[in-house]
Amino acid sequence: MWSDIHHFQSVTSTNDIALSLAKDGAPHGTVVSAARQTKGRGRMGATWGTAEGCLAMSVLIRPGALSVGEADVLPGLTPAHATRLTLIAAVAVCEALHTLGAGAHAKIKWPNDIMLLSGERARKVCGILTELSSTSGHIDFAVLGIGINIERSPHPASAIPSEAAFLSDIGVRTNIEAVRKEVLTELARFLPAATPALSFSPRALATDFSGVIELWRKHNVTLGSHIFVKEQGFSGIAKDITPDGALVMQLDDGSLKQIYAGTF
Repeated sequence: MWSDIHHFQSVTSTNDIALSLAKDGAPHGTVVSAARQTKGRGRMGATWGTAEGCLAMSVLIRPGALSVGEADVLPGLTPAHATRLTLIAAVAVCEALHTLGAGAHAKIKWPNDIMLLSGERARKVCGILTELSSTSGHIDFAVLGIGINIERSPHPASAIPSEAAFLSDIGVRTNIEAVRKEVLTELARFLPAATPALSFSPRALATDFSGVIELWRKHNVTLGSHIFVKEQGFSGIAKDITPDGALVMQLDDGSLKQIYAGTF
């Protein structure tokens, strides 16, 4: 499925390159990765710095594209599926980190962060950013941006927050190539669940998004927590996620509310 992989030592942003390639007609499954990016970004305008010991990767998804070597087609997606793509990426990364040796230390914070648990402390090891281009209610293409901290450098870059986690913090010894390969393997496994289509991966756990939701629940550190949603200015208990990936909160006044975006 991943037929065209571009790797760089340093770029401004892998998402920017992938978006540019997409506009120029690059095929479904194009991958852009880098060991360092100088102008990486996250959700809500946040910055995401990567330097030595990190992987920045962006994956181009074209709805309706035939995956290489497989028989089934990933059908059209609408902008409403964007949340699904982000949750799929989070589950895929978490499963990949488990395989690489992180085990139960790797957890998902809704909607797009992967955390490493060490004792009672959870620190961010990976961020995910989904960007898309759509016309007439259908996604023309989407880019999944994934940034993972792998090996802590003895000379940390100022672009990386001091509280950030690295896989090496919990004894995982790996490299950019191995992490990229495992994440791409898991993405190929789960991406078909973005729509009701039958999965084209023989390793897939489910033929629809419900299987992804169940794995998300298994790996999450959000549900049951009392959180304050900064953008909306309300707080409450995170109770569940809906079948389409929205977070269900029980607010402090007892009412239930669904949110599709927010930071806490």
